[in-house]
Amino acid sequence: MAKTITVKLVLNRTIRKTYADKTYWEYVIFESPFDPGTYGAHFIIGHIREWHEDSHIEVYFPKHSMVSEEFEINGNRYRLRIDNSVK
Repeated sequence: MAKTITVKLVLNRTIRKTYADKTYWEYVIFESPFDPGTYGAHFIIGHIREWHEDSHIEVYFPKHSMVSEEFEINGNRYRLRIDNSVK
């Protein structure tokens, strides 16, 4: 079963979450220019101590869906869920 990671809907801007052990994940969400409301994301998992990216992947969302297709990084399965609520 895939772990779901909830991300805020911020278009075309890099968002990063860093943990105490210096690991991080970051993403950039983009909207399809041909189909507004359909999204994709560039997702990276890395480690700051070595300033290198462990894995990066393009994540796709089904048409007009806020939950991505399942993807795998470093043997673990994930889905992204876009939170577009205003807080």
